[in-house]
Amino acid sequence: MGVRKIELVDFNFRQTMMDAVPEIRIEGKDELKWSKRKKKKERFLLGLVMKSLLGTNRHKNRGHLQDSFTCEKLTRGLGRYYKKYMTPLYEFSEGNRDYSCTDHYTKAYKLRPEVRGRARSALRKYDGSGTVVDEKGNPIFKYRRPKNGNKCRKSEIKVPALIPIDLDTLNRTIESLEAIDPKEGASGNAKPSVTEDIDRLCDSRRWVRVTGGVPNFYQDQTTGRLGRLGQFHIIGMSKTQRMLLMRTKDWYDFDFKNCHYAIFRSLCSHHGFQTPCIDDYLDDHRDRLADLLWPTCQIPHAATKKTFLSFLNGAPFAPHHSNTATRNLGYSVVEILKEDPWSGNFIEEIRKGRDLILDEFPRVQGVTTNVVGKGTTASKKKSRLSHVLVGYERWALETVCRDFPDTQCLIYDGWISPDRDVKKLEESIVDRSMTEFGFPMELKIKKEKIPDSVAAIL
Repeated sequence: MGVRKIELVDFNFRQTMMDAVPEIRIEGKDELKWSKRKKKKERFLLGLVMKSLLGTNRHKNRGHLQDSFTCEKLTRGLGRYYKKYMTPLYEFSEGNRDYSCTDHYTKAYKLRPEVRGRARSALRKYDGSGTVVDEKGNPIFKYRRPKNGNKCRKSEIKVPALIPIDLDTLNRTIESLEAIDPKEGASGNAKPSVTEDIDRLCDSRRWVRVTGGVPNFYQDQTTGRLGRLGQFHIIGMSKTQRMLLMRTKDWYDFDFKNCHYAIFRSLCSHHGFQTPCIDDYLDDHRDRLADLLWPTCQIPHAATKKTFLSFLNGAPFAPHHSNTATRNLGYSVVEILKEDPWSGNFIEEIRKGRDLILDEFPRVQGVTTNVVGKGTTASKKKSRLSHVLVGYERWALETVCRDFPDTQCLIYDGWISPDRDVKKLEESIVDRSMTEFGFPMELKIKKEKIPDSVAAIL
């Protein structure tokens, strides 16, 4: 089946949401009687409200309830006067302030608290039905069930097109979360930790009611990764939300430890370039650094990881508000780390190693990164290196999953499945890389059993 689009067509839900949030309506409003394609614009506005509610378009330089929507997207959906449609639903500054072309973020939009509260209530109480359709509008899952959700022809990995989810278990999970966060019904603006988990699971429940599970389709991305295909996908959920959705399944969450840095080190070693600082980072410096920053500066481990990944992708290590390091760690912390000789040597190793690796992977017009990382259309060095690393990441994922029929879903450099022998998987990567590349690709795999209880997951 040549699926390119998977969509949940749910007219009852659309009507329920518009009744709860009449600000979405355009039809019948005198001040908008001049508007054309009213129904299409109403669907677009409903989509924006849902993105805000589920946190799928969060602004990277603002608070947790701020969203980022590009002018181009809003113009395509609502026309050049999109502010007239947005104002009843969102709070945002006038004029052209808050934009940043350099950092690729837009003006911050915040869904009005009263709108958020009513939309959230409607989503959680909804108990309707719908139909999942493909790009031609034909129902899928109802009359036929594809055997494999992986639609990439170059991939040998097989995953179920539908991940079965028990509705009763999901309802109990949602009820447990609602008991943990009793404040949110009053304001509609509670902290995002549990609140957004509940919203995302309630949205998942709409799919489970229709199909008995959640769609699980994949397609090739231009980088070479196996990415999401469809309106809803497991990849779009946080790790906590995935575990909450799949608890009681006796499955494990696997992923490659420090995947891109480990691949980078293996490639540098292949070219005879020693990387003592990167070795230190991979062995224990990252954890020690994160442990140091958290108690003294209240910087979470995730921010440290994101920052060091940005260095590998070419981000500068300088105290400036536009840099990833400064946004994640703070100006003063970056100033201190910049004076540390280890940090300077670390960045220098990345630069020299990158140049050695990219000499083997020149830019090729019209060719995208494939599963072994050969060839890239990217022109900038940081993008070319990213494409190469993603290509090897994909190759490693194929190595550990292609011969297993019980893989449930893929999350970029990880997967969820029943238990597997991690040691044997790591050895298979080394053996295959020696055979195909002539040097060992050394990757470590982490695994974590998905707990049965909500409390253990949180």
